Amino acid sequence: MFRADEYDRWFDSSTGRYVWSLELPLILEMLELKPGETLLDIGCGTGRLLQAVKNHKAMGIDHSSEMLSHAQKKANKYLVQGVAEALPFPDRSFDAVTLITVLEFVPDPEKVIREVFRVCRDRLVLGVLNRYSSLYLWKRIKGTFARTSYKEACFQTVRSLKHLIEPIAPGCSIEYKTTLVLRPIPGLGALFEQQLTRMGFPFGAFLVMRVSRES
Repeated sequence: MFRADEYDRWFDSSTGRYVWSLELPLILEMLELKPGETLLDIGCGTGRLLQAVKNHKAMGIDHSSEMLSHAQKKANKYLVQGVAEALPFPDRSFDAVTLITVLEFVPDPEKVIREVFRVCRDRLVLGVLNRYSSLYLWKRIKGTFARTSYKEACFQTVRSLKHLIEPIAPGCSIEYKTTLVLRPIPGLGALFEQQLTRMGFPFGAFLVMRVSRES
């Protein structure tokens, strides 16, 4: 996996800034965090999402003390070291939970989802790498995954996520959108991506799914 400084260095690169400029608005749109609601960001990394929700009641958890050290500098939030499979919180502690590029790297995704719905009162927002994307196929053809941390990632699909989630949260409401359809293109690329997202194009490399509990 990435070291914290490598992680931040990538997000601060021109490609990283472009990617985050598309991913973050979609995450926040699906999250719809309201004033007074509480959020747990699982696998918070160096705190980029926590920084974006700094005006809300948010908390982060990550297994890496190095990542948390970087996160503390970015976001003035309460941070906890721990793992997604055994969250150190009481049942139904948070209104919303985010899992952004986490599920692909855990050994037991089902256990993680069960823990999420144990501590979550209302909704989960997942951000995952989409197996059904043109970028995924391009990287497979080029073999570039073999040279990155993503070689060990288990890419997801809408179907695989529903298969995982629905038995754990029966009756839940599921909606999803994708972005990052094309390789980063300066200028008009972002506008084109945003239009595809609004149209509901399902083959972007980054898939965001909102799962709302039954009322």
